[in-house]
Amino acid sequence: LERKESYTLKSNPMVVIPSNRWGITWGQLDGLGAQVSACFTKGRENPNVYDVVKEVIRPQCQGLHVSYSILLNPAGRTCDTFLSHAWSESYLQFVIDLRDKCPDFQERVFWGCFAVLPQTWPPENLKLLLGVTPHQSPFSKAIDNCEEFLVVRNANKNMFWRLWCVAELGFASEKKRRVQVVGNMPPNTPTCGAELIAGAECSDIEDTSILA
Repeated sequence: LERKESYTLKSNPMVVIPSNRWGITWGQLDGLGAQVSACFTKGRENPNVYDVVKEVIRPQCQGLHVSYSILLNPAGRTCDTFLSHAWSESYLQFVIDLRDKCPDFQERVFWGCFAVLPQTWPPENLKLLLGVTPHQSPFSKAIDNCEEFLVVRNANKNMFWRLWCVAELGFASEKKRRVQVVGNMPPNTPTCGAELIAGAECSDIEDTSILA
């Protein structure tokens, strides 16, 4: 991949390669964990996914205009497991949960938004990539092609306060995907029903209006 100051959407690998081939392997997620451990020191040893995207993923992808997964797999990798999770989680705990709770983790190719979406794109181009409706989004199309839907909970925040997580679970239910749950929720979090998703929203107000 060549670093460029500008790019055209039509020829960009993120458009040319189907979204179900934006996968990232376990070894690559684990390798990112090793980079995180080396990068975050002196009281910052447990960064969340927001921190990892900002300080590890974006610098490596800057100027290439692709996602971290396509940076590592320029021809793409077909995913078989969709990861639904909240970025407020500890990245290192996220990796531990995958390793400890998925017996065949080393054989899987994952689809997780932080790694498979182009995190350096300007918002207007990212919105074009995400599509006009939720069912046209790469999220929905990836779930179409994944055998398993993996919910990775975290102890920092109820992931179902994130509207995209609620939508993803809805897609998985519609498509009758096998759902597996790993990780722990914060103490006293409701386990089901309307209380679990009460107040769910997106960081982008336009996404909230589309999904709500």
